[in-house]
Amino acid sequence: MKWATRAIVLVAAAIAGVGGFFWWAGTHTLQSLVHENQALQQAISNLQQEEVVAYLRVVPDAPGQTITEPHLRVEVQEPSGPEKLPQPQTYVVFGEEVFLEGAVVKFDNQLVSDGKARALLLWRRIYGDEERPAEGAQLWPDQPKVPARYESAFSEVPARVSQQFWAKVWQLAHDPEQQQQQGIVAVYGSSVSIRPRANTLYMVLFTAQGQLYLRPAAHAPVADSAR
Repeated sequence: MKWATRAIVLVAAAIAGVGGFFWWAGTHTLQSLVHENQALQQAISNLQQEEVVAYLRVVPDAPGQTITEPHLRVEVQEPSGPEKLPQPQTYVVFGEEVFLEGAVVKFDNQLVSDGKARALLLWRRIYGDEERPAEGAQLWPDQPKVPARYESAFSEVPARVSQQFWAKVWQLAHDPEQQQQQGIVAVYGSSVSIRPRANTLYMVLFTAQGQLYLRPAAHAPVADSAR
């Protein structure tokens, strides 16, 4: 599993740890501790980091579409980097609520606060509240095996190794020894959902600690083909 170790290390950021701030605890308030200690500020910042992992909006049905069941036509876009957005993928889900689901690799909070690791997300599928998850559509079925937002982190890893890593993410869930070696707390499925409103753009965010949540967005980056 040497390739897995190297791949995970490449994802991590090299930021200083939080050792040394406890000396101040006896004479400083919590507020002054955070204000005066850069390492502690960095640790808190690392724990609070989040990234936009998808944009979602409801769009009108295509002309001539004849679906009689309650449904939503949804456009989803996955950022591939700062201010980079590919063309949206369109899905039809049944019901009034949209679910996005993925596999999460969660790391130990100490590694996250030290800036040595952050949670990883691999998108799986999209479905509505009137469907079983197994009936959902695969998100970005034509996407390369390595998620676009991790391409730069995995750029030095051979393509075959990167693809094996992402293909075997679920196997880590059943390998406690490997989890312990890499500082992984858990590998699990996670989903986020909303009853979307028309003419509203939503962004899906993913935190360094592995939490998914969703909120309205002011705007999305311009799609690549529109530049």
